Amino acid sequence: MLLCINSIVFAATSIEGIYSFSGNDYAGIYTGKAEVRWQNGHYKLVKLKDYTELKVQGFHISSAVEGTAQAHTDGSITMAYDLDVVGYIKHADGFIREADFNKNTPISITEILIPKDTANEYSGEYSAYYQGKNYKFSESWHKIGTLQIQPLWTNQRIDLPTVDNTRASSLGIITTVLPNYYQAEFHTLPQIAPYTQRKEFKDRIHYWVFDPTDYNYYQQNPNRVRVIQKLIDPISIAEAKLRNSAYRYNLKAKAAFFDDEVSKLQINELGFVSQWDSWEKRYRHDGDALIWTGVYVSAMAKKYLVTRDPSALNKMLKSLNAVINAIDIVRTNPDDKLANTFARTIMLDRGRANSNPEWRRGRMQYSEFSAVEYKRGGNNDMSRGIVIAAYWSTKALRTLSSPEYADITKRYGDIRTRMIEALIALRYEHKSLFVTNCGFSRLYKVRKWPRSMQLNLVLYNMLRDKPNYQHILEWNKDIRECYRRLKIYSKTTEWNLTNIAGVVSDWSGNHLKIWSFYLNYLGFVDAAGEQSEEANDYRKFLQDADEHMLTHRIGLFRLIAGTLRHKPNRPFWIEQALWRLREIPTIRGEYEIDWTINPKHTASPYPELIWKYRRAEAAERVQSLRAYPLFESATSSYYWKENPFNLHKGPIITGLSGIDFLIAYWFGRYHGVIREYM
Repeated sequence: MLLCINSIVFAATSIEGIYSFSGNDYAGIYTGKAEVRWQNGHYKLVKLKDYTELKVQGFHISSAVEGTAQAHTDGSITMAYDLDVVGYIKHADGFIREADFNKNTPISITEILIPKDTANEYSGEYSAYYQGKNYKFSESWHKIGTLQIQPLWTNQRIDLPTVDNTRASSLGIITTVLPNYYQAEFHTLPQIAPYTQRKEFKDRIHYWVFDPTDYNYYQQNPNRVRVIQKLIDPISIAEAKLRNSAYRYNLKAKAAFFDDEVSKLQINELGFVSQWDSWEKRYRHDGDALIWTGVYVSAMAKKYLVTRDPSALNKMLKSLNAVINAIDIVRTNPDDKLANTFARTIMLDRGRANSNPEWRRGRMQYSEFSAVEYKRGGNNDMSRGIVIAAYWSTKALRTLSSPEYADITKRYGDIRTRMIEALIALRYEHKSLFVTNCGFSRLYKVRKWPRSMQLNLVLYNMLRDKPNYQHILEWNKDIRECYRRLKIYSKTTEWNLTNIAGVVSDWSGNHLKIWSFYLNYLGFVDAAGEQSEEANDYRKFLQDADEHMLTHRIGLFRLIAGTLRHKPNRPFWIEQALWRLREIPTIRGEYEIDWTINPKHTASPYPELIWKYRRAEAAERVQSLRAYPLFESATSSYYWKENPFNLHKGPIITGLSGIDFLIAYWFGRYHGVIREYM
């Protein structure tokens, strides 16, 4: 299978050192550097190529491989390394990967370099066959120097385990009690069965893949892509481009990029989070728009508080007006009732109300587009967007001078008062979500306390400089009593944050709960002081959450919990959260991610959301044993609420770009975890 070169006898010499080389192969002409270093009982090879003529879509192409080297008494050197033939993209630019991972084993390459008559000079020709194609190489090498302390290049990809041992976990007990559930049903699925005999499948330990490789390289070489340990072809180049798009920017530059992208692709004409459809040249609605719109308001509020950038204030105001209208458009509709719902999103009128009962026509206030339609069904999750927007917009608006606020009223009316009155209306009229106090008059109210206290606390702080409204809330009845009764529930981490066996988790629920702890902590700091019992308790709850999810790289969750916990914090895991921001790619082409074509991929032995498992939904619950870097994952409109182990398969869709990055980035800037020029 490999072409070997006849040997010429030379005296054996040390092969350690730095080499330059040039040559050509199946992809073109190249130059490069290599390193041979004695390490752990063998010679380790690092080989870096730069193609001189190969250029794809404006990018120069490079490659990097690691392998081994061996010196022979005849003076020749054998170099050996594997090249992967698949990564994680199924098709690109007319190329299609083999779907069966069993057929995608790496190609083993062996180079034999023959010494020339001149000192430290070598040459060799070699080839390898794969799927009927002959990959040829021809190279000349020259030893140019001795080793430096730091290696020429290192592949830094590692697996970070979520737990050391799952055998004693509660999930382990479940699988013991219900063995047939897994072995006779879930484990026989065609998506699971090929992996059941693997050791890592049986060990059940799940991993986060951390791969900072080439971050510094791309910071310095933004117009070059480097294919790592793979054959050079359009798909491996596309995969390298995704890494480039994630790592070429520092955090500040990426924030500027996403600020622009979000304005174009995710915020509709009315200020709501939506999805730009490039084919139809219009926005498509996001069914959970209200919560993400509230999150966006908080990001722009933090940006304004840090930078005083007027564009951030204007973006905040537009989307804050959208959040207020989510309540008011129902209040002012004679054919609807706020007690039953509020709007999940508002869109330009496309006629959906004619045939879909979820949609109604209404009037948008303080917008050039007054005749619109809204989607009903606002629920407890959606209400988080309202209180998040209210809290952070109030902080930003309080910093304005009277003339500055007067200018805002010309466009949006007295927007603070509008927000207050909308919250009061929601508090008193939406009986299915909120109650006015935390009494035990009815047992069902227990479940409403978290939402009730948070709304009350946010509203209480909003009214501190509004004497005409301060009679609305009583500290002891409406807040302190809720806090007293909720304290037992809130400090029970296992009730609040699902994390079984280090992988089976309600990731979206955990995201919402960390937001609640965060808002409650800051709300009590504002209302009762940083050293108050209430603020200290919620800071302790944040610390407990941080400990409970200690080994998870879940971005915003770890950033919030790790930053605001009682000292000492855990800088390694905060840094891991920051790496999740670095991993977010800035380009999201129409690629299909599918790690199941890769022989190194393994499915999880557990279904996603195990407590919701149904036989008919088994295939939908399949997840990965590994959570991959975000530039190697399927796309989400908001990464922080997704199951990271379920992003191993799916499309990368344009138009879902950046709000997740912006809220995490401006959280970090606001709380001092991210410096301005990081």
